[in-house]
Amino acid sequence: MKLHRNGMILAISLGVLLNPLNSSMIAVAIPSLQQAFGLPLSTVIWIVFVFYISGTIMQPIIGKSSDRIGRRRLFLFGLLLALLASIAASFAPNFGTLVAMRIAQAIGTSMTVTVGLPLVRLHITDKREHALSMISSFQSGAAAMGPFVGGMLIHWWGWSAIFYVNIPIMLVSLVLAWKWLPVEPTQTQAAESPQSQSPWQTIDLVGMLLFAIGLIVLLGSLLSGKGEAQWSALHLTGILAGLLLLVWFVWHEWNTDHPFIPLRTLTTLPSVSWIIAGFMIANVLFYALFFGYPSYLQQVIQLDSLHTGIMMLVLGLSSVAGAAMAGRAIRRYSRRLILQLAAILMLLGALLLLMIQVHSSLWISALILLLFGCSSGLGNVAMQADLMDESPASIIGVVSGLFNMARNVGGILASTLISIIAGVSFTASHFHVLAICLLGFAVIYSALLYGRNRQV
Repeated sequence: MKLHRNGMILAISLGVLLNPLNSSMIAVAIPSLQQAFGLPLSTVIWIVFVFYISGTIMQPIIGKSSDRIGRRRLFLFGLLLALLASIAASFAPNFGTLVAMRIAQAIGTSMTVTVGLPLVRLHITDKREHALSMISSFQSGAAAMGPFVGGMLIHWWGWSAIFYVNIPIMLVSLVLAWKWLPVEPTQTQAAESPQSQSPWQTIDLVGMLLFAIGLIVLLGSLLSGKGEAQWSALHLTGILAGLLLLVWFVWHEWNTDHPFIPLRTLTTLPSVSWIIAGFMIANVLFYALFFGYPSYLQQVIQLDSLHTGIMMLVLGLSSVAGAAMAGRAIRRYSRRLILQLAAILMLLGALLLLMIQVHSSLWISALILLLFGCSSGLGNVAMQADLMDESPASIIGVVSGLFNMARNVGGILASTLISIIAGVSFTASHFHVLAICLLGFAVIYSALLYGRNRQV
């Protein structure tokens, strides 16, 4: 199949936007889901967590599998799975079915995200930064504009509409991917080699279970304790058990031959480790602002949902603009300079966030969102380009899976942080505490960036 650059880039861009779009639109659907299924917030909120947790678990597995069975196949299968899950979710008769479809949707969209970067790395050599810039623009824009789009859809057609909107995007991406994504020779070679191991034979089932159970127990204990406004012995036991399971997970990953997360491999690639860690912290900042600021605007400033959505468009559009600028700037300047600029913008935004008051002008809020959005767009493209150059081609799928896993972990940490701080609803004092935490994460991000630069 002849590689058509523009068709390939558009197919990948449409495929990768599905994950952030669906992880963000659901935020505005939670009240509607509570009403539709008659469930408390503490139950409905798990529809957010299962999406992140499923993606977090599956992305390293998808990355490892893609190195063996082919990225084109996984991209197409992921689109088809997400399409079927979205159709089924819109007709879900009960909340359990909806959660199951969200898990399937997370797995399918994780496939497109995880194999998208390796496809660019392996098949686009000319002006690769431009391709990464376009893909990152789709991702950033979908993530930040999801609440606005979701709010409009729910207002006119109900919560099912946030699943309908996936269908035309997935169909277009499927057609383009089928036509323009290259068939990789390694697929045939792997199939003909009797000595090649199936990727399923190297799956670290113990590591997956330790990670998933430990994370769910820890999050469940933290959120239920906060929700009940008191920490019982059961909650504290659950927190301790979750932490111990995660410590066991780290020990197991270090000592097993086929780890879920290759910790020993990462120690031999310090630059890659710095990039992944920095990307995770950057996403904690982005998603904490993304989930927290709308609540602040509505519950503290008393803006309505329409004007809140318009304000959040500043974050989305500036993320897209930052990604577009990064694609051009990387060809002219060093990635190191772009990452330093992203860190400076993030620190400035965090400092302004700390100083904001209830009576502050909305122009200050817009400036904060602009700074964070530009920082996110610039940093995402620069880190992706850095990762592609620093990663050996033989394990690019694994590294891409870890990189996208870091995005999900950042989202999990951010939403957990907001739930712990705010509880039932946001107040001005809660938001001030969140601002202090975000400034701390911005400092950590800058420190990680400094450590990365020392590797250059």
